[in-house]
Amino acid sequence: MIPESIPAHSLPAPEAFARLIFKGYSYWMMPDWQCRDLLQSGELVELLPGVSVQVRLFWHFWNIAAEPLARISSQLVAGARTVLLPQ
Repeated sequence: MIPESIPAHSLPAPEAFARLIFKGYSYWMMPDWQCRDLLQSGELVELLPGVSVQVRLFWHFWNIAAEPLARISSQLVAGARTVLLPQ
């Protein structure tokens, strides 16, 4: 829980936070796949052109022997590999 004295945003989805950015209320580091078109159209501006931050992502889930969970995890990882840069 964030103390009330610290200003913070709590938004349920990245798209909602992106709308906050477009209105000029905040700044954010966005993944390339999410902002590429917005940068090309001029809706977003790079604050530090040419600078990128590589972040290692991990998919965590409970070690439960459930076939539906294994299929979801497999599909999620496969989908992520199509849009994220390799490490």
